[in-house]
Amino acid sequence: MPLRLRVLLLSPRHGPGIHENRAHGTSAITAVTAQNTLGVSAWQALPAALVAKQIDALAEDLRPAAIKTGMLGSREIVETVAERIARHRLTTYVLDPVMVATSGDRLLDRDAEKVIARRLAPLALLVTPNLNEAEILVDAEVRTPDQMERAARALVAMGARAALVKGGRRPTEQAARSRRRSPPGSRSVARSSKR
Repeated sequence: MPLRLRVLLLSPRHGPGIHENRAHGTSAITAVTAQNTLGVSAWQALPAALVAKQIDALAEDLRPAAIKTGMLGSREIVETVAERIARHRLTTYVLDPVMVATSGDRLLDRDAEKVIARRLAPLALLVTPNLNEAEILVDAEVRTPDQMERAARALVAMGARAALVKGGRRPTEQAARSRRRSPPGSRSVARSSKR
């Protein structure tokens, strides 16, 4: 059975969902939250050195076939994760750049957001931002299907091998849309859907 490493926050609401089926899951925890169905009332990033030790321990013993990152919590953790992905040659990497809460609150400072774009996007096999996260990463408005496609192409231009810009909840969208156009050797996909 393949191993997968997820580098993400530990949430009381999503604790059981940290490990999914179809692969033996391992996790490196980056932050913990106090939350319920109404929202997040507090969160705390773990020390970057502890995150590094978690990734090292898992990569050395239970080498993952794939790695996915979620909320990273701080610039130091973003830098650490980028360094560890490169050090351990973890090439099947999915970047889910969790930077904005459902409430619209920013979860990272701007410095950390820039490091995600500069250090993690080029390492990624796939980047999966939502509209708000895509806007942060490409520093442009991302609301229409054409803007979503441009953002996906910009993420590929940053070095990601593929990008999927998720549309989320857009009341003006009447039907699911997806666009697939890619330069040779890479893929960019913009998708929006009414939920």
